[in-house]
Amino acid sequence: MAFSLRVGVVSFILPARISVCRSEVPPQWGCWRLGPRLASLASGVPKGARMADIGTDHALLPEVLARAGWVERALGIDRAEDALRAARERLDGVPWPGVRVELWLGDGLGLLRAEMVDCAVMAGFGGRKMVELLERHPPEQLGITRLVLQPTAGLPALRRYLSRRGWQIVSEQIVCEGRRGFITSIMIWDGRLRELTSLEALIGRVSVDEPLLFAWMHVQLQHLLRQGDRARALRAEVEKWLAHHPLTV
Repeated sequence: MAFSLRVGVVSFILPARISVCRSEVPPQWGCWRLGPRLASLASGVPKGARMADIGTDHALLPEVLARAGWVERALGIDRAEDALRAARERLDGVPWPGVRVELWLGDGLGLLRAEMVDCAVMAGFGGRKMVELLERHPPEQLGITRLVLQPTAGLPALRRYLSRRGWQIVSEQIVCEGRRGFITSIMIWDGRLRELTSLEALIGRVSVDEPLLFAWMHVQLQHLLRQGDRARALRAEVEKWLAHHPLTV
């Protein structure tokens, strides 16, 4: 059984006994040619939301949400001028049935004012950077009540940070493109402070019936083994979890 952890990304090689290499895309988003990774983000945005995609890059996600008539407002924010320029050139030729994508040059949530949006998406960069942006401009103070997150690294620490700040993890999904896995987390603001254990921060709200969770946890075990004695306690918990949740696929 082979596993590998790629530095800087939440990514793992699936066990040989798991044959699926690409997650299914809901028909609602498949018709827009979204892959599993972006489709999982789109599925986390509620219908009628006013959304901002932080680190939007080429603005594919807000474009699809706007063209599908799914959102009332679609903002794409990025600090890379070149990416936004390319996005503007592409979107200029798009027929807009209703709401049009707005593209803003900026870093994080700093350009937003209270009640502009109620849902923020962050994906494509690390959990540490996400914490930095959320700490600088707390989303709940801007009227944002829903976060859709897909960090490239540092997910356990991000879960713990937000749980301590009054955000509840309501659902999480692992999706695969090729043999790379991504975890999408949906969180809502309820103001209740929570303290996650180290094991809870690793597992989150991913269903124990999800076969890819076994692969994710095995990747974490390999990472903990490399940390040596300082990770001994958590490593023992992960080993115990794996023993009680064997791969059955």
